[in-house]
Amino acid sequence: LTFVPASGNGNMAVWPAEGPPPLQTDFGAEEMSKRLLALQMEAQQFQKERGFNVLYLGIGVLQWVDRQSPGQLRYAPLLLVPVQLVRLVKGPWQLSSLAAEPCDNLSLLMKLSKEYHISLPSYEDYAGHTQQYLGAAAQAITGQPNWAVLSAGLLGLFSFAKSVMYRDLDPQSWPPEAQITAHPLVTALLGHGRFPAPAAAEPGHPPARFWPPQWWSSGESPPLSCLECLPADRSQWKVLQSASQGAGLLVQGPPGTGKSQTITNIIANAVHAGQTVLF
Repeated sequence: LTFVPASGNGNMAVWPAEGPPPLQTDFGAEEMSKRLLALQMEAQQFQKERGFNVLYLGIGVLQWVDRQSPGQLRYAPLLLVPVQLVRLVKGPWQLSSLAAEPCDNLSLLMKLSKEYHISLPSYEDYAGHTQQYLGAAAQAITGQPNWAVLSAGLLGLFSFAKSVMYRDLDPQSWPPEAQITAHPLVTALLGHGRFPAPAAAEPGHPPARFWPPQWWSSGESPPLSCLECLPADRSQWKVLQSASQGAGLLVQGPPGTGKSQTITNIIANAVHAGQTVLF
């Protein structure tokens, strides 16, 4: 998709009849290009620093009123599509989708459910029928003064990392036979249990070729075979061994003692063992 600015007289520009219609903006050509460049740079910087995309195209906009500021109208996208902005040399701005279907605005769903007891429909229940979804969303807010569902779009930066974590920590999201509150690490963090101890080393387990033999005495358990992505001293190797054995532990140390290198080695070993890492 491409973008077209508003015409100089304040009216919307007219686009060609052939091909997909472009995205009509409310800004003139210079202001539109300036805003798109700023969005592109911010999205690329976030991707580089955090490792995930935060640029989304919002489809359908909810006009709503916050109880804390009843005289101010607020706007939030109902559906979101992950996208990326591209501009070729001397060419128009182009917007490409990174997903086949939109997704729900999780933050909006949670806020309306918790604070207003309004249950918006889930887009998954409408199997790609966007207009039907927007109609159902309009029905869900019936009776709310100055609330409305607008046929408009928003392009901006949206991060849902905290929303996803919040939803995952909700006990109702877990099956009855595997409640998060029964997990040994959770009970230990809440003060109702103890952290798991390291698993016992296998008898006769030979030391890894990259584990310096002079770093463990005869009274210590033979070390596990661990990968060393970054150099590590004896104390860091002991942390890596404990983590590889499944122990829950807290690592402390002053700046410059290699905590970041130790974390890198722990993550590398977990990924090598086929595990997933929440970091």
